[in-house]
Amino acid sequence: MKPTGLRLRLLALALLLPAAALALEPGAPAPDFALPSTAGANERLSERRGRVVLLAFWSSRCGSCDRHLRSLARLAEAHAAEGAELLVVSIDRSPEASRALAASLGVPVLLDAGREVADLYRLSPLPVTHLVDRHGHLRTTRREARKPERELVEASLRALLEE
Repeated sequence: MKPTGLRLRLLALALLLPAAALALEPGAPAPDFALPSTAGANERLSERRGRVVLLAFWSSRCGSCDRHLRSLARLAEAHAAEGAELLVVSIDRSPEASRALAASLGVPVLLDAGREVADLYRLSPLPVTHLVDRHGHLRTTRREARKPERELVEASLRALLEE
């Protein structure tokens, strides 16, 4: 039986799934992406090579995300001279809340209304933060905003900055 267009697309997707599953293993290259920022410029993760990136996902519907991001912003600011940077990806459909967040945090907020990047990173319940090392490799993923998890994020960040 000759494959139809739909069958070919499903086959191609099935072949890509194992590669996508490997993409988020610690030590693997972090999936690169380009997204528009609330400031209007396109931003790319790979442009931050040489820095340790706290890649955080945000939604205005996430009750604990604001507190989590403010904590990450303070952490990134405290370690900016050592090479730390916070990069926030908003999955909100409307950019207004994302613009307000960017203004209050003073960091780039990227717009992912179509959730393409969220899908690349297999976004699960928010808040979630990925730490990407200076070489563009995913090193850790943290999913909580409570104090013990923030301490783990800081310990992971310090370890990556010392490498």
